[in-house]
Order: sequence, then C-alpha cells, then structure tokens
Amino acid sequence: MAGASHSLLMYTVGTGIYGLYLCLTNGTFQAITYDILAQEGNATSYAKHQGASYGAVHGEHRVASPLGGFMANSFGYRSTYYWSAVVCAVNILLILSMHEPSFHKLAAKTKLRKHIGEASHVLLTNRTLFYPGEHTARRRHASQYAE
Repeated sequence: MAGASHSLLMYTVGTGIYGLYLCLTNGTFQAITYDILAQEGNATSYAKHQGASYGAVHGEHRVASPLGGFMANSFGYRSTYYWSAVVCAVNILLILSMHEPSFHKLAAKTKLRKHIGEASHVLLTNRTLFYPGEHTARRRHASQYAE
C-alpha cells in the first residue's frame, strides 16, 4: 500500500497499517519457538534458542538496513515496499506449512468473542497492569515492615 502511494497521507496510512502488523505479530515467533520446543520435550532450552534467534534478527537488521538503503537509492523507495511484500508472502507460506502442536489440540476451543471478553475483563480489572509502579511501591512498603 505504501509502495503505491502518491501522497504523504497514503504513505502515512500504509506505515500505520504496517505498524499495526508489527503490534499484532509481536511475540508470535517466541510463542511458536516455545511451542515447538515444548512439543519436542526441550522447553528448558528455550532461552538458548531465543537468544540465538534474537542475535540472528539483529544480524539481519545489520544487513537489511543498508541493503534497503541501496535498493531505495538504486531502484526507488517503492521497490523496498514491494520486496517486503515478497518476504511477507514467503513468511505466510512458511506459517501455513507448520503443524499445530498436539498439546494445543487438547485445550478447549474458546469462541473469539468470549476470549476477547475474558481478556478485556482481566485488563480492565487488574490495576497492576495499568499502574505497575503502584504494585512495586506496595511490595517495597510491605517488605519494610516485614523485618
């Protein structure tokens, strides 16, 4: 979308949609990694695998950032968006080829509306989520009087 933009407004909307994508996919890779390791009985090695993948992602950024600049300079700014669409398509194909771990199938299936309602209830009623500093201050205050 942003690659085909002819105005700042369209570019801004496209960038906003990309930001939404990043928010929605945040943590997905970590969850998939843990689930696969748990399925194989190697959940205790999660930190090692997560650290290695985190390092690989940062290495990828060191390569992709200058490469994106080179592509933008040589072929135009739009080319970077079109190439990212190719990468996203390959990502989708990889995700579709994955199999859900069997322990997920044992869990009860919850309707999406019910799940959203339950999650919203937890978010709205748990003050610690909104005011994490308050929880820390209470613990510190309580530990002072525990001695």
